[in-house]
Amino acid sequence: AEALADRLRLSNGEKRRLVSLVVPGLVAPDGDAIQPAPALSAEQRRAALHRLGRALFIDRALLAWAGERAQEGHTDSRGSEGWLALLEEAASQPMPEFPLRGQDLLDLGLEPGPPVGRLMRVLEDWWLQHGCHPDHDEMIDEARRRLGIGLAS
Repeated sequence: AEALADRLRLSNGEKRRLVSLVVPGLVAPDGDAIQPAPALSAEQRRAALHRLGRALFIDRALLAWAGERAQEGHTDSRGSEGWLALLEEAASQPMPEFPLRGQDLLDLGLEPGPPVGRLMRVLEDWWLQHGCHPDHDEMIDEARRRLGIGLAS
């Protein structure tokens, strides 16, 4: 896939997308193994959509659906309904945007460097676990809580 991407002179993003489709078990750009499927909960679908991005989510869902159909050897209308609903939701659902930036943590007094990235990942996981609903102020409050800022002794 990498050689083909180089021959076709694909952009780095297009190359990553192609490689992520053809390499079995490849993980999302952030390192998580994510496989879209109709059985995922609403929160899991939202998290997968956020982590993979719309295009890669849809690509992986289509490939998983095709693989399921090829393995079963027939069309299951109930299963197809689930896949179609998943694809329609992914295509139409607004992309959840993480409301926090690294600068927000620096503004709280955290020193630049790897700890900022680690805390951002922890806070993003927390945000995803809460259905992508916490807003910027709630995220700042959670960051303060995790950093022990402004808490009573």
